[in-house]
Amino acid sequence: MEVEAVLDYLKERGFSQIACVRAVGDLGICPAVEAKRLVHYSRAWSSTREQNEVLHEGLAEELGKEI
Repeated sequence: MEVEAVLDYLKERGFSQIACVRAVGDLGICPAVEAKRLVHYSRAWSSTREQNEVLHEGLAEELGKEI
């Protein structure tokens, strides 16, 4: 089964993005380090990509202020 199809299947069944990252690693599709990138740039999660990137950038900026 194609990776995109697996991610679509999982998302349609209520898996969160984080659960999909874990599943990709657990299924041996790719190493866990690569799983986050694979899920983030997948077709299944493309609708939340921009929102997630803004969140990550904001968190990084705030954490940088505390150092």
